[in-house]
Amino acid sequence: WWRALIVYLCCAGQRREHWWGLTWQHVDLPGKQVWGTPELSKTEDEQWIPLSSVLAAYLELLVPREPLWGQVLATFEERPGSRYRRKWGTREDILAAQQRVFAWFDSRRGKLLDKTCFYPRWRAIQERAGIRPHPRYGFYHPHELRKTSGTRYREHFGEDVAMAFLGHRNPSTFRDHYDSSKAARMTAAAEEMPKLLGIEAPAEGSPDRQLDLFDWR
Repeated sequence: WWRALIVYLCCAGQRREHWWGLTWQHVDLPGKQVWGTPELSKTEDEQWIPLSSVLAAYLELLVPREPLWGQVLATFEERPGSRYRRKWGTREDILAAQQRVFAWFDSRRGKLLDKTCFYPRWRAIQERAGIRPHPRYGFYHPHELRKTSGTRYREHFGEDVAMAFLGHRNPSTFRDHYDSSKAARMTAAAEEMPKLLGIEAPAEGSPDRQLDLFDWR
């Protein structure tokens, strides 16, 4: 499940609202495509996403298996009025969850997990993998994979292809968020500016190095 999700985020580059709400009605595995309806899109546009053979193979692993969901429904029916039912909701909730591509089922605890369970586990996976913590947030948000996807599509296939995959309308907004070369160009520009202005670094032992910051004489 986790591997399929990560591959989908890297290759399709979609927002959380998209992949969390994605159902099998949106997916055409034989045709290798996904149709994102307006309710899954931040821009409220219908979006077509082609699937690679690799990504389609990963999604195939998530196709609902009758034995698993049959077990879920059987357990649900055996526990009337229990906390188990309150966690799951109604029978209709289970049937609806079965239609979701990334329905998250914890077979050990026998329940469907929701968004509140996602991020603690997402962070724990990064810690166990030895991934260096994000300097600001402590872990890397799934949206970082969307940025990686957009950057790579732009570098290798052009801005129009990248914008189409990510569902962006505004080129300037896209460049602000997904142009990874911008930071590198800014760093290079900062290094070159003193040379363009004829400014040199102070020499070793220069009196300028001992100048008191508050000595205005």
